[in-house]
Amino acid sequence: MAYAASALSFMLEQLAKPVVLTGFQLPFAEPLTDARQNLLGAIVFAGLADLSEVCIFFGGKLFRGNRSKKVDATSLEAFQSPNYPHLAELGTDINIYRRRLSDPPRGRFRVHKIHVTQIVVMWVIPGFSDEFFECLVKSKSVKGVVLMLYGRGNAPARKVCFLKCLRKMVDAGIVVVACSQCSTAKVVLEKYAVGKAFSECGVISASDMTIEATVAKLAYLMSEGLSSEDCRKAMQQNLRGEMSTEMNTLHIHEPMTDLSSRMS
Repeated sequence: MAYAASALSFMLEQLAKPVVLTGFQLPFAEPLTDARQNLLGAIVFAGLADLSEVCIFFGGKLFRGNRSKKVDATSLEAFQSPNYPHLAELGTDINIYRRRLSDPPRGRFRVHKIHVTQIVVMWVIPGFSDEFFECLVKSKSVKGVVLMLYGRGNAPARKVCFLKCLRKMVDAGIVVVACSQCSTAKVVLEKYAVGKAFSECGVISASDMTIEATVAKLAYLMSEGLSSEDCRKAMQQNLRGEMSTEMNTLHIHEPMTDLSSRMS
């Protein structure tokens, strides 16, 4: 669902209405099912004019879709938003954090198709073989590679062959993006020597985007027909609230709005 929400956020440009996704951990027929609460909560927030973005409602909280991530396969609070606070919560009151919401649209609504999906996600581990990357260099079908690095953008050192492969991939027009293996992290390639070497090879940072948002954004930009260079530039820009900037993190802790008082 996090992948679907991320993809929809890029496909639906200048969205003026809420699109709320939800699900459940236990089937409707189970006595302790969370399906009813999640469905009713999603319906409540889907009817609000305040919202103009794709969201996920789960476990009593409303999350920005392209910031969400499933973190638990059994808990009723299965989804979280690691690098951005939740937008609203449903308890005895309905509380909306208005300063955390996306701004209203300023242009005409447009729907985009995502049809370029030749993207490979690679989880970097200690002692990995460089030979696999040679296959990617020679591949004519791969258009994007997402590297899952340690922490804020670190990886095994003294991998000269690996760096050469990265440079060859970038020169071949493959967009290479560095994402973090940590749920809560912001990739800063300049922080470590290995990260600096990656950056010099043409690898770009995913900042604090989730892997779901990174893959969806990359597929969206490639489907728009952008060149690899333009795609690299656009990947580092905040398009749908999927990544943090100085502007969108200044006031996210503003007081909330109690919707229940407005509805009574």
